[in-house]
Amino acid sequence: MTPKDYEKAVLQRFRTLFPPPHFVVKHNIRLTGHKTKTPRQVDVGIFETGKSQPSLIVEAKRHKRPIDAGIAGSTIAQEAFRP
Repeated sequence: MTPKDYEKAVLQRFRTLFPPPHFVVKHNIRLTGHKTKTPRQVDVGIFETGKSQPSLIVEAKRHKRPIDAGIAGSTIAQEAFRP
């Protein structure tokens, strides 16, 4: 499975977990960082229907070996996204 195939599989899984009409699951979204005002690409965004900001964001990465917790946590610590 390629990294792109993995990303698509993660997207489909979240579409199953968060189905319409209550949720909209979008792929490859851009969000502006709260602190830096820099646009950032996010693999998956889960939106409650009618809301403009995601309730959950997902970064899908496929690595051959387990990654260090510090690397995984860097996405969380990067920056808050707010309306």
